[in-house]
Amino acid sequence: MDNTFLTLKSLHILGAVAFLGNIIITGWWKVMADRTGDARIIAFAQRQVTLTDFVFTAAGAALILATGLGNTAIAHMNISRKRRAAPSFLDPHGGRVGEPTLGAL
Repeated sequence: MDNTFLTLKSLHILGAVAFLGNIIITGWWKVMADRTGDARIIAFAQRQVTLTDFVFTAAGAALILATGLGNTAIAHMNISRKRRAAPSFLDPHGGRVGEPTLGAL
């Protein structure tokens, strides 16, 4: 495998961890600050949540987007081309429109 692909994939995972981790921990700090009932602590927590949202969530989202686009470029994938949906257990037609399914029989 190409080393560039693996590097971008690793950065992609790091971006997802930063993005989702910050979203999850934001709720925790908000609840913990609100439980104190102290307006100064709540204000401090809110300022820090806003700062970390900007730093980690925005950076994580940018990293996910950039590395995803980078790996599609390396794989010579055309992301603007219209594709048929992949079959899914959530899709009763299995990605095929107009064909009968077991549910329709």
